[in-house]
Amino acid sequence: RWNQMKILIISTPRAGSSSLLKNISKIGKSKSIFEPYMSSDPLSKRTVERIPFPFTPPEKCVVKMLVNQVPKAYGTDSDFFNFIISIYKDYDKLILLNRRNLKDHFISYVNLRINNSNKTYPQLPWYIEDIESKLNNFSMDEITYWRDIIDKISSKLLVPITYYEDLYGVDRKLSLKTIKELELNINSNELNRLSHPKFKLMRNRSII
Repeated sequence: RWNQMKILIISTPRAGSSSLLKNISKIGKSKSIFEPYMSSDPLSKRTVERIPFPFTPPEKCVVKMLVNQVPKAYGTDSDFFNFIISIYKDYDKLILLNRRNLKDHFISYVNLRINNSNKTYPQLPWYIEDIESKLNNFSMDEITYWRDIIDKISSKLLVPITYYEDLYGVDRKLSLKTIKELELNINSNELNRLSHPKFKLMRNRSII
């Protein structure tokens, strides 16, 4: 039944998955499950898994996983593709998230790495100018690897990728169309309102 939908969001880091999880759960009054298998997350030192594996998703839930987050009982981060292929049928809806703009994706990723290194809260406004001098300390290959896995899952399961720029961009007609195409059976206009770019954390002082 549509009002008992189980939704799985699979995303690269910094593609708007946390906001989408929060907003869908809020509007649909669904149980929100945030990154249940963080122990394999290369961006984190946390080792406690939130949910034991195997896991049966409850009715009316939204689960978010980042690429490479694999339960220890299943395997290592390199097994993520096979892990998803083995569990995606447990859900009624699979959403794949990524970014179109590789440069912006990389900048946001670097900010996350800096936040993790400094043990600061990542969900706060930040400015591109503050980290530009540190970009050369990181490799673009780290995110292209994750992006490639999203492409691979999309090709295998024939699930289209939802792009950050379409969902959170300035073209709100495109964002509404993108949301409706997800067929989430929730208030699409409300999700579109909560996805407005005014809520973005990445800022640029030169255009304020």
